[in-house]
Amino acid sequence: MDEYPHDIKKLIDSEDVVETWSYEHENNYCLTIRTKKKNKDGNISNSEWCNSWIAKYSTETKTNWIVRYTYPNPQKYEYKKIESQHNHQTQVAEAFSYLRVTNETKELFWKYFDEGMTPSCAKSYHELILEQNDENVIKVLSNTQDNLYSVSHFRWFSGVLEFLLEIQKNLRKVGGRDNQSILTIIKQKSKTYEDFGIKICINEQPLIIVILTPIMLRAHNREFTKEMIFVDSSGSCDQMNSCVTFVFAAHKIGSIPLACIIHTEQSEANYTLIFSLLQKSLGKEGFGQKGFPAVIMTDDSSAERNALRTFHLCQAFWRWLWDSSHNIE
Repeated sequence: MDEYPHDIKKLIDSEDVVETWSYEHENNYCLTIRTKKKNKDGNISNSEWCNSWIAKYSTETKTNWIVRYTYPNPQKYEYKKIESQHNHQTQVAEAFSYLRVTNETKELFWKYFDEGMTPSCAKSYHELILEQNDENVIKVLSNTQDNLYSVSHFRWFSGVLEFLLEIQKNLRKVGGRDNQSILTIIKQKSKTYEDFGIKICINEQPLIIVILTPIMLRAHNREFTKEMIFVDSSGSCDQMNSCVTFVFAAHKIGSIPLACIIHTEQSEANYTLIFSLLQKSLGKEGFGQKGFPAVIMTDDSSAERNALRTFHLCQAFWRWLWDSSHNIE
C-alpha cells in the first residue's frame, strides 16, 4: 500500500480491498478508478462500491467530483474516470475562498456569539487570532474552512444564512422576542458575565437591566466622574421598542462610559427606577467614591429632568461656555 497517496490510503479498509481495484492519479486533476465488476464469488457487481468510494473520496478531500464518463468492460472490469474542471485559478490564495466552512469553525463562531459578540466583532476577533497563530497570513485569511472570508462572498453568505436558520430553530441559545425570554437568557449567562468582570443588575417588573463593564467600573474610581455626567437615551432599539440609556463622563480624551441601561419605557416613573437601580448597583463607590455627581446633563427630555430633579443645562449656554472668544478656561 506504500504506492498509494495518504488521502487514498485513508479510504482503504484492508489489503483485500486493494486487490480489487487500482487507480491512476494524473497531473490534470483527473482520477481514474478501475474496479472488478464481480467479486471473488463471481456474482456481485462492484459498480455500487465504486460509486460509494467516489462519494467517500469527495467527503475526505472536501471537493465535488463529477463522473464524466465510464468504460464498461463486460468481461472483467469497469472503468470510471473523474475529472475536476475549475472555473477559477487554483494556484492563488483566492482559491481557498471556495472551500466549505468546517463544523469546527462554525462552533467557534457560535462560541463568539454566545459570549455576546456581534458578527462583525466575531469576524475581526477570529481573524486576529489566525494572524497571531499562522505565518502565512494571506492564505489562512482566505481559507474559508478556517475563516469566514467576506460578507459579499457566496460562501460567507451561505454560512451566515445557515447561522440564521439555526438561530430560528434554536431560540433557547439566543432567546426570543419577549421580555421573559430575554430575562431568562440573561440569567443563564450571568455567571459567564461575572467571569468576565461584567456586573449585571436586573429589575423584572418593569424590565430594567443595568450593565456595568470593567472599564465602566474602573472609571467610577476617577475624580472626574463626580463632577458632571451626561445621560442620553435612544428608543425603539429592537422589535420590542426597548430603550437604551447611556451614562457618560467628560474627559480630555473624550466621553467615558459609566453605565448602560436597557429598559422598556421613557416615563418619569421608569427613569426614577433606572437611576435608583444604578445607584444601588454602584453603592458608595460610584462617581468618584461620592455616590452621585454634582451636575447631570440630559437632552431635552422632561421625563429625565423630572426624575433626576436637577436643572437642565441648555445647549446654547453649553456652546457659549466652549466658545474660545469668551476666554473661559
